[in-house]
Amino acid sequence: MLKSYETVFIATPVLSDIQMKEAVAKYLDLIKENGGEVVYE
Repeated sequence: MLKSYETVFIATPVLSDIQMKEAVAKYLDLIKENGGEVVYE
């Protein structure tokens, strides 16, 4: 049986829109590289 986890990503408010998108992409890649699946973003 697969386990489900809920994660909250909190980032500093001083990031620009581009920096925020890059940070989110990096975090999503980390999850996927380790066998995880993002169900809802």
